[in-house]
Parts: sequence; C-alpha cells; structure tokens
Amino acid sequence: VRCVQETGCMLDKELPVRVKAAISLNCVLSQPEAEEILRPGLGQILEEYLKIMELIDNDGIVHALKGIVETFSNQVSPYAYELVVHLKTAFQKYNEKSNTNEDDEGEGELAAAGCLSAIKQILSSQLQKQFYIQIQAVLEPIFDYVMTEEGCDFMEDVLPLINLVLYNSDEITPLMWKYYPQMVYIVAGIPPEANLEESKGGWGEEFIQHMIGCFQNYIAKGKDLFLNEKDQYGVPLVELLFRMINRVIEIGLNGEDELDMLAVISLYFALIENNVGKIDHLIPYILDQNVRSTELKKSKSFKGICIEVVSLCFWYNPKLTITYLESKGWTTTFFDLWFKFLPSFKQDFNKQRVLVGLASLLKLSESEIPATIYQQIGAILKAMVKLTTEVLELREADDEEEKENKHEALNQEQEQQVIQDTLKKIQSFKNGEKVDMDDDDDDYDDEDSDWKNDEDATFVYDSPFEDIDEILYLRDNLKQLEVSQPQFYSKIVSSLDENEKKTLSDNCVKAQEQYEIYMSKRQEEKAKQYAQ
Repeated sequence: VRCVQETGCMLDKELPVRVKAAISLNCVLSQPEAEEILRPGLGQILEEYLKIMELIDNDGIVHALKGIVETFSNQVSPYAYELVVHLKTAFQKYNEKSNTNEDDEGEGELAAAGCLSAIKQILSSQLQKQFYIQIQAVLEPIFDYVMTEEGCDFMEDVLPLINLVLYNSDEITPLMWKYYPQMVYIVAGIPPEANLEESKGGWGEEFIQHMIGCFQNYIAKGKDLFLNEKDQYGVPLVELLFRMINRVIEIGLNGEDELDMLAVISLYFALIENNVGKIDHLIPYILDQNVRSTELKKSKSFKGICIEVVSLCFWYNPKLTITYLESKGWTTTFFDLWFKFLPSFKQDFNKQRVLVGLASLLKLSESEIPATIYQQIGAILKAMVKLTTEVLELREADDEEEKENKHEALNQEQEQQVIQDTLKKIQSFKNGEKVDMDDDDDDYDDEDSDWKNDEDATFVYDSPFEDIDEILYLRDNLKQLEVSQPQFYSKIVSSLDENEKKTLSDNCVKAQEQYEIYMSKRQEEKAKQYAQ
C-alpha cells in the first residue's frame, strides 16, 4: 500500500508532495515485497526523480535516488547515462552553493558528496563497457576540479569514480591518461624538469592510499604505453611511479605510520605481474630498493612486503634476479632473512607470492644456483611442502567462514519470511479464509550464481595472480625439472621423507580440484559479463 501511495504521490501536481513522496519511497524499500512491486515501474520512477531534481535542490532526493539505484543495481543500465548527467549537474549546483553561501553550514557540501556517492553506485552496477567510455566526458569537469587544491575536499569521493572507469575499460583513453601524472604530482610534486617553483614536494600526500587502485589499473590497462610514454615534462611515466614511491617512503621514514609506505610498495606487485618479460631493465632497480629496505629499522609488515616484492622478481625471472643478488653480495643474507620470515606470512596472498618465488628457483639449471643456496635446496623444498599445507588450511578456513556467512544470511531471510507468512495467515484468518497453519519445510535452493565484488570501488583491481594456483605452479615446475634435469630432480626430491612426499602429492591433487572449480566459476562470471 505504501508503495502505491508513494509512487502515486510522486505524480502529484504539488511539488512539496512529490518531493516528500520521493524521499519516503526509499524508506519503503527496506521491505522485501516493495522491490518486486516497484520493479515494473522503475523507468517511470527514475524519470520522476530526474524531473524533481531539475526543479529543486534537495539532498534528501539525492540520498533517496542512491537508495533506488543500490536496490535496482542490475536494472539501471538503460537509465545510467542520464542519471549520471543529472547527478553531475546537481553536484556542481550543490558545490557552488557551498562555496558562495556563507550560511550554508555544510549542507551544500554534504549534498554534493551525496551526488558523488550516487554516481559511484551507478558506476558499480552491471553496465556495458561502452558506457564507461561515453561517461568520461560527462565526469571530466568533476575529475578536473578535484585534481586541484580548491576541489580536493572531494578527492576521496572522486578517486573511486576514476578507478571504476579505469577498471571497467579495456584500454585507457587520452582523457583518462591525463589524470595519472596529475595524481603523481599531487603526491610527489611537479618534476624538477619543469623548472617551476612549485616543483618541490606535493600538496596531497594524505590521499595516496585512495589512489592505489587507480595506479594499479593504470599499470594493468596502460600496457606498453605505461612503460614507454613520457609526461609533458619529458619524464617517463614509469619513472614518475618510482619517484612517487620514493617520496612516500621518504615521508614515512620520518614518521611512525607505515600504511602509506606499505600501500606504495604494493605498486611494485602490479608493475611486475602485469609486465612479464618487458621490464628486465627495471628489475635491478626494484631489487635495489626492496633489498635495501629490508635493512631498515622498520616493522615486520614493512620488511615482509619488501621480501614479497623480491619473491615476485624471482617469479618474473629467476636467473636475472639471482644473478643480480649475487653481483651485490646479497644472496646469502637475503635468503636467511627470507626463511626467517616464512612464519610471519599469514595471509593467502602473502604465502602465494612467497611460494611462487621459491618455486621459481626450480626453473634454474643446477649450475646457475649459487653454492650457498644449492646446499639448502632440500630444505627449501621442505619449506615449500609446508607452505602448500598452510595454503590449503587457509583456503578451508575461508570456505568455512563463507558458509557461516551464508548460513547467517539464510537464517535472517528465513526469519523475515516466517514473519511475512504469519502476517498473511493472520490476515486470511480475519477474512474468514481457510488457513493451513502447518509449516512447509521446503528445501532452500542455495545457488551461488551471483558472484559480486564486495571490495570498495577505491581498490578494485584484477591481479593476474588471481588465476595462478601457487601449489600447481610448484607441481608444474617440479614436473618440468624432472624432464629437463632428472638427476637434479632426484637429488632435490630425495630430501623429502615419505610423509612429505605423500603430503605434497595429496596437496597437489586437492589444489587441482579447487582450481577446476574456481576456473569454472570464473568462466561463468565472464559469460554473464559478456551477456550484459
């Protein structure tokens, strides 16, 4: 009844009535039945919201529209472009009001931020790739404004929008490329090559954590352009990345908070994993920075992430990496630290990088392995077997947590359904209808068909490592070693006792089963995306 009343009032001749109805309609959506009732008329409802927004500035309308979009995220595609256009205009109005009206008391800024939040909700919906190309010109004025000190109050609201556009685009357009150097300048300052007074330092280092997703997607989607192009001052784009990382670390070393440093060091992961075979000339620099950083008096977290970067260098090119470490005399010291830190890697992604790094040693020929490492090769394999077990234990724990979350959600849904069914039966009884009070214990159809990315839009990024199973990577390297260097293979494997051999074999079988299920679900998800 409320749904009918509110939607009817949205067509009233009097604007105040329509505004109140539009705001109230979002509250009604908390009821499960409301979604089904409103879905057929979604187009008309959204049109009325847009008409009201043209007539009046009201942050309640913006908030309500965001709720509508969130509820019907899978159905807003036909209206997405027009919605963003109106929300962009509304943002500019509210922001101007906030800047020019001294009596605003923050209401305009709050409403403007609400517009950006609603836009983020739309960009997070299931939309066609072409939409993200078309919408760039619409959002360009907002992006340009926020990249200035005057508009930086909205930086944390706008960076997720930039990242969503980058993430959902197959290639980066010239329009979007201009924001990469701008973000670097905000953190690290305009390059000295510009010969400008403001080239010293940046003015927005505090925003770096919110920029990480954007930088990751610039690296991943930029491909060869990212590695070869330069900014307007002649500085290579990849050099800008290194300068920004160094600037953040320089600031962090003088303070106690390491989160910014951990964030920027993670950008080495994106650079390495997205450019296999293309950055041999950069690996020595990356090794220099990260091996030296392990010598600093910083936390285990800081040293650990630097070790993970070196691990990925081994995965990228084990011969290049071990040769450079040897040339610097760092091999023994680093491997001792690596093994010392193995118990400190707690998360699955930490263990994955470490395991693929160690397993990459098996790609070296026997003669390429330094003597100090060759002597420990048996212990290294034992450590890798132990890591495979730890990885599987983490996966099982994640599966159990996921089942518990589903069970909790199911219980809440069932409780709500019981209440609704009981109310219906009471009403039917009052109407003199025959009521069956026996409960039907129908089986719940638990379909996990709707895979959703629950990460914040600020950080959404697809790592190539998501499709690499570290246990199978170890298995495949051992198989290749058995074929190419059978004597070396026998020497290494003989270091394992029978229990360890069985553990490794069992873990590889289990990992293969998990990987097949995972890839099947990934393919189903991709098929759904292509069908949009």
